[in-house]
Amino acid sequence: MKVKKEISGDSLSDRASSHGSEVSIAATARYSSAFESSIAAVVAAGLAGSFLPYLLRWYKSGHFVYIADLDNQYYLQLASRLYYGNLFSMRDPVLLHGVTIYQSLQFVPAVLLARMMGLPALEVDAVWYLWAGIALPLTFYFVFFQWLRRPWAAAFCAIVMLFDSGVHTGEPFFIQIIRVYQAAVGHFPVLDDGQSLLGQWRIVDPAVGMPLLLFQVFFVSSAVERPKGRRLLVAAGISTALLFYTWFYYWTAAVGALSIAFIVDRSARRTYAKILGIGVIAGLPVIVDGLIIKPLLDSEALHRIGFFAPVPRLWFFPAPKGALLALLLTGVWIWLKNEREGLYLWCLALAALALSNNHIVSGMDLNADRWCFVWGTGLSILVLLMAVQLSLSSFRASRRAVVMVASVALLFELSAGTALRAIEVDRSLQARFILNGYKAFVSQVPSKVSQLLPENAVIAGDEEFCDLASIVSGVRPLAGYAAFKSLGIDDQEWESREALNAYLEGFSEQDFRSRASAMGEQYGWGRSANPLKGAMVEAGMMREFARMKCDPQPGIKGFGVRYVALHTARPDPDYLKRGWSLLEAGPYWRIWRKD
Repeated sequence: MKVKKEISGDSLSDRASSHGSEVSIAATARYSSAFESSIAAVVAAGLAGSFLPYLLRWYKSGHFVYIADLDNQYYLQLASRLYYGNLFSMRDPVLLHGVTIYQSLQFVPAVLLARMMGLPALEVDAVWYLWAGIALPLTFYFVFFQWLRRPWAAAFCAIVMLFDSGVHTGEPFFIQIIRVYQAAVGHFPVLDDGQSLLGQWRIVDPAVGMPLLLFQVFFVSSAVERPKGRRLLVAAGISTALLFYTWFYYWTAAVGALSIAFIVDRSARRTYAKILGIGVIAGLPVIVDGLIIKPLLDSEALHRIGFFAPVPRLWFFPAPKGALLALLLTGVWIWLKNEREGLYLWCLALAALALSNNHIVSGMDLNADRWCFVWGTGLSILVLLMAVQLSLSSFRASRRAVVMVASVALLFELSAGTALRAIEVDRSLQARFILNGYKAFVSQVPSKVSQLLPENAVIAGDEEFCDLASIVSGVRPLAGYAAFKSLGIDDQEWESREALNAYLEGFSEQDFRSRASAMGEQYGWGRSANPLKGAMVEAGMMREFARMKCDPQPGIKGFGVRYVALHTARPDPDYLKRGWSLLEAGPYWRIWRKD
């Protein structure tokens, strides 16, 4: 009997062990299924949010294209220069050998993929949106998942980051509620200058570059919080180096964050120092290249776009109350935790906020509002992370209550974010202006334009046509937004280009004065904007216009103008009778060539 009891006991033990293994396997399978399903849901939401403007445009106009604003169009002009020229040499869209301050990593992969797939240069934009629709949700997801370790909780946070309009100000939910209220009562602001309601989807920054910054946050945090050897350390260093090749505002914030973390977190100083060392050494070519390019950039051109322009040191302090409150609350929350999870991300937000006030030390305008994409995104992640972790660890809130609240919040974010995205598409004046130009442009068969206009040829005339032609066929516009942003063109040359372009279009002096006044008002961005400069620009343009009317030939020859595109609504100027040939008389534009 004793033997039987022992055998019976062993059998019970084996059965219990077997049952435990089955339970463990079943739990692992459920967790794996939840992980895969949550990733699929996040990517689906990302693609929907990214391509919603394309779908709306397709439904309403029949054209599957969406160029959000003049900046988006300018980035396509930069991409076109790569598409039709040296793939690894960023060039100015206006000057034949002009340099730019933009890094290649956000441009070259999309252009290379478009060329490999045989897509036209204009479709680089769709490649950017495809990348953003996949990479942005995935990187948001994994940043949250490394701390939450709950698939659906990470998916909830990632989707909120994709659809909330307060992400770039560090105020998720709060700004979203305000925007919904404004839309409901009819007090919504007019989007007349390329403003975006959901800044996280702005192309190219931050939608294309932000995933690389999130990768860096993921690897640095993993290397510090869960050290597992050299691989994570090297990955953190390489991801830091990639930021140097992505965007100035990313790598400066990352270097500042690693320096702050080195001071604050004594236990991981050696790790931060190694990551910073790898990143700076690997990113050194960008710094050297910047030092080489800097003398080639015209100081007036830099001031024209509000870059490196002198500003009063103590004139302005960009310190949003909501961001400072979020920084304080999340900082205390991280400090009270034993493992200090999220400390590097907090340092990143702090560094970006500090850099937003760099003028106190530097005395220069560096378009500091661009750092909001860093500190706003970082603080939004920390606020969501804090809220979710406190909710999950609360003894008073039941699991069912948490799920219900999260479901309602997610439904609100998805519906509100979708509505705001649709409003952004419909009410943006720049987007509608570009769409109307595109619809007219494609009606004249872009393939014919590519044959008529050789690569690198200079084209003047209607800006809508010239800008789109520069993307489609690789020509260089004489004037327009690209000339305004060209960093190799001083103010006098810019004024001459605009005046000559107006003369070739057949503008009268009175018509051009209105345009010159408008262009003078946009001179200088950000804090370095000088109202007095507008009058000087207007006077300079009118002076150049008078000179072009007397004798336009030196300007035509000096700028190498070979083609002119004139809108059919305007009569043909008299100068076309002398040395110009009509190449195409389309329904919207007539294209002329210099003999």
